[in-house]
Amino acid sequence: MVAHQPVGARDQFTQRLLCHQGAETYLSRCLTLGLERPAGVEKTSNAYLVDLDEYALEATKNQARELGVSVPIQRTHEFSIGRTKPWLRLWMAAQFLHDYAGASFVITSRLHCVLPCLAMGTSALLVVPNTQDERFAGLVPPDILESTEDFCKRTDYWMQRMFEVSEEISAKARNSLNIAPSKLTIPEHSWYTHVMDQVAVGKMHTPDISDPQPGLNRDVRNHVLSRI
Repeated sequence: MVAHQPVGARDQFTQRLLCHQGAETYLSRCLTLGLERPAGVEKTSNAYLVDLDEYALEATKNQARELGVSVPIQRTHEFSIGRTKPWLRLWMAAQFLHDYAGASFVITSRLHCVLPCLAMGTSALLVVPNTQDERFAGLVPPDILESTEDFCKRTDYWMQRMFEVSEEISAKARNSLNIAPSKLTIPEHSWYTHVMDQVAVGKMHTPDISDPQPGLNRDVRNHVLSRI
């Protein structure tokens, strides 16, 4: 590894490990921060709650009702890898990214849900049991990182902010990581085209196209099938 230095590190913890091995490093952060916002995706009023624990989920739903607004869409990223075909997982990932790009905001416990949202300019909040987890240092802006316990105590504050100043939250988080639009381009391919190209590779038969999760866009499914 030293022969190929400097070596990019996803987070500060990884950077320290590399330094201790004598490698010259820099903080490159996660590749998901390089995803671009797909062209033609319009912002919607849809909001998503992704894999929140039961307490945070219930607190969010109750606060939405108190505010008199629609309860955000509940979603999970947990699927049985052994029983889900690779092409289907790619399709679902493409659909999720498309939805999050157009979302008004996303509240999630998933690191690799909040980072793509941040890259695509969607306001997002990461709610986790332990905000001191080494994976987050230098990768997740403190302004969009909240412990589950504190979130449940301040759900009213966060819901008000998400509905009223979501764009401000997103811009501030992006600025804290020095993410500029010019750095979010994947050469020659958008993320959507890239994913769909990968889906098409090696597929020699028409797969089962039953919806793996309610609410997924059938247009995306049909696009996948047209590429197989």
